Amino acid sequence: MILRIILAGVVIFFSGCASVPNDQLYRDLGEMDGITRLIDEFVFEISGNAKLHEQFKETDWERFHEKLVTQVCELSGGPCVLEGDSMAEIHKGMGVKESEFNSLVENLMVAMDRLAVPVSAQNRLLAKLAPFHKDIVEQP
Repeated sequence: MILRIILAGVVIFFSGCASVPNDQLYRDLGEMDGITRLIDEFVFEISGNAKLHEQFKETDWERFHEKLVTQVCELSGGPCVLEGDSMAEIHKGMGVKESEFNSLVENLMVAMDRLAVPVSAQNRLLAKLAPFHKDIVEQP
């Protein structure tokens, strides 16, 4: 698991060098049906994660699911547009710790593995999501 996180970091670093069409990731994730299944599985993983219980105890799961589907659709080059508050505004004052963020990433990786998302697509999605780290994790 640690090796995959390190590899994802390398991919993130070099992602600017890749020449993949904007919507290729969207297609590789299975378009809207595949993204929806991925977020279904991801939300299932989060809901059972004791490390994240406090952060998600008052979550509107339906809205959370809907926003994640839209976000992943947009980030992957799909036809969606995410509207609303920024990630920084949403997470301000939540006190999200690095360990909680890492646990969330692990949940996403488990969900992608369970759905047999190709590793290259997993790494490209993680690279698209990585910049949000600074908006989510509250620095001590």
